[in-house]
Amino acid sequence: MIATELRIGNLITVNNVIQEVCDLPLPENCTDENTKPIPLTEEKLLKFGFKLDLDYNTYCLNGYCIFLEDGKFRFQNDWYSNANCYYIKDLKYIHELQNLFFALTNKELEIQK
Repeated sequence: MIATELRIGNLITVNNVIQEVCDLPLPENCTDENTKPIPLTEEKLLKFGFKLDLDYNTYCLNGYCIFLEDGKFRFQNDWYSNANCYYIKDLKYIHELQNLFFALTNKELEIQK
């Protein structure tokens, strides 16, 4: 994980505990050895409020969709028309999804309760 990819509010693990980035740069006790990105999973997408569309194997939230293909999460521009869609970005980690969602909506992606 590259520290410059992080924003305040991103979720990461520090010593195997999920933490929210509260300050940048990260404190000195957050080293490359103990600070790791959180892998993006189907379970995490659901916790963020994405809804699964089984017909398209797509997770959608507020008009933004992530397509699961060959084990990769792909953010795409047009979930309902594969003929004209293109993938904007492959996503591996939660902070990447948080940053992309914020860049597109100017809103934080939050875990739903």
